This record gives sequence, structure tokens and C-alpha cells, in this order.
Amino acid sequence: MISAFYGLLEGIGFRQPLHPIPVRFTVAMVVGALVFALIARASNRTALYTTARHVLTFGVVAYVLTAVTGLMDWLYFYGGAWGDLIQIKVILGVVLLPLLIAAVHLNVKNKGDSTLQLFVYLGASVVVLVIMYYGAELAR
Repeated sequence: MISAFYGLLEGIGFRQPLHPIPVRFTVAMVVGALVFALIARASNRTALYTTARHVLTFGVVAYVLTAVTGLMDWLYFYGGAWGDLIQIKVILGVVLLPLLIAAVHLNVKNKGDSTLQLFVYLGASVVVLVIMYYGAELAR
């Protein structure tokens, strides 16, 4: 089924992996949520906590698309080979999802103003950037 899907894409001239496309959205939304939360905290503009939550919610959706396309690309382009970099990315990806869910939950519960929430946003941002680093290493 995956081969047929990629065959269809190749038929219209698209031969690249799909995974790098949603990765940019995931990284931007997770880091962007942290930036909005930090600005909200520093400037006492509480409406920006809502913006951070909205951005992060989109980040969760992008995360799902990133994971699905990553799995598809891994099976199609790498034949499901289980190398060290893939293992690191999968483990960190599994760690990232609960962090994202916790960040959204804390934002709703605390209306954004929470030191714990900022640390969860920071943790999610670090994890997503490390995953991106290993993805770039894998693409070399």
C-alpha cells in the first residue's frame, strides 16, 4: 500500500520523502509556543498564553502528521532498517507526545501562567530540536 502511494507520487514527479514537510510545522509550532509563553510571562500579556496553546495544539496535529510520514518514509526509503539514529528518533518522538499533551493541559488548567508549564514547553522544544538534529544526521 505504501509502495503504491509513493508510486503515485513518483508518477507526478514527486520523488522526495514526505516526512521533512510536516517536520518544519512541528518544530515551528513547539518552539513558537515556548516563545509566545515566554513573551506572555515577560510582558504580562496573558492573551499570549492562549496564542501559545493554539500554536501548540497545531503542533500536536503536526506531530501526528510528522510521525505518520516518518513511518511511511522509513518503510519505503529505508526498508524498515532499525539503525541507531532511527532508534533515537523513535524514542525521543515517544517522549515528545506526552510533553505536548501535558503542555496543552497545563495551559488550559492554569490559563497559561505556570512555571511548570514553561518548563514543559522548554522540555518539548529541546526534545523536538534534538529529534530534528538526528533527522538531519540521518539524511546525510
